[in-house]
Amino acid sequence: MVSVWRLALLCVAVAACAEYPHTNPYDPATNVSILIAGPDSAFSIHENLSFTYVVTPNWDGVVPQWLSGNDAVLGARGSGQFQANGLGTTDVLVAVGPHIGHHRVVVIQRAKQALFCYYASCPSSLSLGGAVTLDIVQTDSLGVVLRSSAFLAQVQYDVRPAGVLQVLTGTPSSVQVKAIGTGSAYVVAALGTFVDSVAINVQ
Repeated sequence: MVSVWRLALLCVAVAACAEYPHTNPYDPATNVSILIAGPDSAFSIHENLSFTYVVTPNWDGVVPQWLSGNDAVLGARGSGQFQANGLGTTDVLVAVGPHIGHHRVVVIQRAKQALFCYYASCPSSLSLGGAVTLDIVQTDSLGVVLRSSAFLAQVQYDVRPAGVLQVLTGTPSSVQVKAIGTGSAYVVAALGTFVDSVAINVQ
């Protein structure tokens, strides 16, 4: 009976034998909340993204370490700075002492430009009645060629002036035109507000 009373008194002395609350922020068991603020998406390869963080409770004097969950998708470039390197989904991570915050980021490409004959010169002449297919390459806002056909946008094609060339078929990656009259005309590709053209002389 004496031993039981001694145990009871000891438990009162150590907060009823419960675990002490964790208040040291360097203790991994301490309840620390980290919120990362920044973009959820990037739309161009080589696009730069900036992030900040807030830690609760406030923790002065700690130096955060910024990391990427996948450098092939998003590369860390310094204090809260990242650059899109490839397509995919990954996390921006910030380590504050032993605690880590996460922020999910998706990198895709949004088509902004449609360019004729990106890899080789376009033909400049065509015989009357002949047809030619002109290749189109789409790029994002930073000029990087789209790496997935899933991101290709619809391109609007036209010929100016009319009566020299005729658009037969058009896809997001090519246009086929036929020479229906003699003279010079432009094949025009429009993607949103961006316009590219190529001149063809028909003899």
